[in-house]
Amino acid sequence: MIGNKLPVNLNCEICNNIAVYSCKATNKKICRFCCDKYQLSSKPIDECLKCDYLVRDVGYEVKLKKGMIVSHQYKDKYVFDGHPDFLSLKAVELYEKLGVHSINEMYNLAIQYYYANRSQDALELYNKIIKKNIDKADKIQVYEQMGDAFLSLKSINEAKDAYIKSLDYGNVTPKIYRRIGEVYNILEDYGQSIYYHEKALKTYFSYDWVSGDNGFEDDDFLYFTNFYSLAMGYSKLNSHEKVIENANAFFNYYGDFNYIKERYFMKDTVQGDHFMPESIVSMYKLITLNYIEMKDYLQAQNNIKKARTLLNQDTELAKLEGFINGKLDNELIEIEVAKLKQEIVEKDRALMVLIHKSDVGTRNYSISIGEINMGNKYHIENSGNIGNQVFGDNVTFNNTLTPQKEIEALLTEIRENINIIGNEDTEKHIVEINESIKNNKLTGLKSQLSNLLVSVTSGCISNNMPQILTKISDLISKF
Repeated sequence: MIGNKLPVNLNCEICNNIAVYSCKATNKKICRFCCDKYQLSSKPIDECLKCDYLVRDVGYEVKLKKGMIVSHQYKDKYVFDGHPDFLSLKAVELYEKLGVHSINEMYNLAIQYYYANRSQDALELYNKIIKKNIDKADKIQVYEQMGDAFLSLKSINEAKDAYIKSLDYGNVTPKIYRRIGEVYNILEDYGQSIYYHEKALKTYFSYDWVSGDNGFEDDDFLYFTNFYSLAMGYSKLNSHEKVIENANAFFNYYGDFNYIKERYFMKDTVQGDHFMPESIVSMYKLITLNYIEMKDYLQAQNNIKKARTLLNQDTELAKLEGFINGKLDNELIEIEVAKLKQEIVEKDRALMVLIHKSDVGTRNYSISIGEINMGNKYHIENSGNIGNQVFGDNVTFNNTLTPQKEIEALLTEIRENINIIGNEDTEKHIVEINESIKNNKLTGLKSQLSNLLVSVTSGCISNNMPQILTKISDLISKF
């Protein structure tokens, strides 16, 4: 050491503090503080997972000025991150570096495998645990977790069997009924799906399950998705009133439309917010379709207006508005409505598979094997706003990719047939689109094409010209 200065090769290359090691992620010698900052950033963590310095000793303090720290402790060590999605990847490394020996440790590693999208590894551990001499209460939890792992692998029948085994061992919580209802929905057994979803709601609102002997005392905070699945199931059974009843109950969870709209376009929300913007428009679509089938066009129009307020550039919404304007007197249009309803149900059934990882959250897990229960010890610190970009209608355009010739050819084709497929607004929309192209004002083109789709939908279907609708939809998708 020369004077008060460190030799250059011992300095952190970022902040000039004392360097601890060479960081492969930054390709620099860095100190622990700069390592902490890197881990709390949104930068890739692949190199971090391989690093010997990933794991911290309990007692090491990560300094936080703004943002969030999520950490996971195992034995006397822990890992941390600024993003919950990355934490499970680090937790797997933590368990594997320290090793697992007891049943409880195996169980906690299995949960981390599941969250790290290694569900097959999780199932291997669960199968080992289930072969051990564990009591009924533990089997309830293990089989439930196995069901979630199977579901994430889209092994639907296996998921159903695991959930039912958990139920048979005494798991009478709203969540397990909801889960079974979801898998029956995916299997297209709508009668069973409806039975279990209604059972889930009855159990949830009775609160009898809280005082059971199984020890479960946590709310099923996704209980409202039962209404979502019930609406989808009843739609397949053509029970229009039941669809509308359950869809409205789903919306009642959130509040009136103005509040839903406000939340839909929020760019910042807090961790644990269970608002599901991707499901909102689908419910309005489904309500609209069922009102159309009931020939209640006023209610159909009211709901499609709400949907288009949230997502006005959606091609399905544009078609629906065209159907409503056409009053659906034509049998071909009714066939198209049925097809669209099927598409919505099929597409959104997948949503119930995707949200299953939200069921667990950051709850502490342990199974009562009679050993020391380490559990999954999560700790969350929040010293600022947690940003979470929600699904919205933010569109950017690349001018060099604008399919100008395709649009012009399409407009020519529509004009040639405008007397049979157009309405009073069609020519106005064509003029607007031509003006936008001429003046290179491209940011409104997607909306203008959607409006054009609305104006010609009924005419195209009535006159058996679906190719025009397909061309407009394809063009909209290119933006």
